[in-house]
Amino acid sequence: MTHKRAGAAGRRLAAFMISLAALGAAVAQSPLTNLKAVPKTLMPVVETELAFAAAARARGVRDSFIEYAAEDGLLFRRTAVNAREFWRKATPAPTGLLSWYPTYADVSRAGDVGWTTGPWEFREKPDDREASGHGHFVTVWRRQADGTFRFALDMGVRHSAPATPETTLTFPDSAKRGGPGGSEKEAETARAAIVAAEAEIAAASAATGSGRAVLARASEDLRLYRQDATPFVGKAAAAPALEKETSRLTFRLAGAGASRSADLGYTYGTYEAGGDAPGGHYMRIWKRQGGRWQIVLEVTNPIPPPPKSN
Repeated sequence: MTHKRAGAAGRRLAAFMISLAALGAAVAQSPLTNLKAVPKTLMPVVETELAFAAAARARGVRDSFIEYAAEDGLLFRRTAVNAREFWRKATPAPTGLLSWYPTYADVSRAGDVGWTTGPWEFREKPDDREASGHGHFVTVWRRQADGTFRFALDMGVRHSAPATPETTLTFPDSAKRGGPGGSEKEAETARAAIVAAEAEIAAASAATGSGRAVLARASEDLRLYRQDATPFVGKAAAAPALEKETSRLTFRLAGAGASRSADLGYTYGTYEAGGDAPGGHYMRIWKRQGGRWQIVLEVTNPIPPPPKSN
């Protein structure tokens, strides 16, 4: 082995050991009680989310987001922004403590695309006893060329403090089954099908209102996230909220992706309400169920007002 290769191998080993230490810290700090029940096919996604959270606690939000974002990973502020570039420009680094852990996760059969969601809380000072903010996050993960997972999309909502903490990580039965690796051609075909479904939603929203448009494509497992509301879990729980969303929103798709096994995908973009009503960002996670692409999660975020000038 050359010195150059030995050095590279040493760096990979060091990074691996650091990741193991971060994961151990995350598991110790997480209130989850059933991590041993997580299937092997799903565990790499869950472990990455836990290590991401542990890194934020140990080294701060800025460094952890730079490390765990894909090169083209996105955050949503007034516009969609490159996560690494955004946090590299964040000076001075934030000093508050952002903590989180996953309580639901899924992964494609090919193991190349996954997503996680769960509660987050923020403390202005790390040693504050009470959190000043609460909410739920959604992270879409993609496996990289080196086999690690890095996030493609990260979005969340804020809501009041939960009445009781979540202590169990749940997942669908499909996450227990790995499968053939698939191909880029299959991924592109799946992506095209999801984009077509997005066009149907946009047309239906313009005709009958956004809530009905989403319900028509919603899975029975739908999770609906709205600002200032605790998550609606299940189509039956989400339906009343969606039925109240009668505005004929204009959805503009900005990007989409799908797994090589053509069973899991995601989309993101913006919505406009017209007039003086604020627009915002949306993200949807799609799953192929019963031969049809259905929405298993939708999260929307109004665009914040511009900062006040001095």
